Amino acid sequence: MDDSQNNAKDNGLISNQKKVSEKSLANLRPVKKGEVRNPNGRRNDCWRDIENKLLSASKIDFQIETISKNGSLVKMKIYVDVGSKESFRYALTARKIQLGLSGDIAAIKDLQDRDMGKAKEHIEHTVVSTVADELTDKQKAALADKIDTMLTSRENGNENGATDSK
Repeated sequence: MDDSQNNAKDNGLISNQKKVSEKSLANLRPVKKGEVRNPNGRRNDCWRDIENKLLSASKIDFQIETISKNGSLVKMKIYVDVGSKESFRYALTARKIQLGLSGDIAAIKDLQDRDMGKAKEHIEHTVVSTVADELTDKQKAALADKIDTMLTSRENGNENGATDSK
């Protein structure tokens, strides 16, 4: 490595990053028409499926086994029956309506969001014009010349950027 490369490396211009493999780059390419990137689809045991099965049931009967802090086995048997041919989803929705009618704001909001959809959020923005937008081309050119003159005089050692008047 020559001196210019060493200086560039010291200044952070050359990094020691690993090369990106072709396989990694393939993941960044857009999907082609007809191409399937996940041929097996979503797994059947995802939380949404489990939740739908439980909420669609009218009776739930299962047992949970855990180990307590002292190391003993704790068994918990859970049996829940909605008490009708309706599902838990029906019972929970009925309870949410009951809570909403009693004044529970969170239940009311949730029922409204599900029924009417979430309210659209409108964002208002304004464009602020700058002083440069109000200048004519002649004024912009004069201002650019003045800035160039000030920068040149500053480079020549005049700290305040004022030009020498002769």
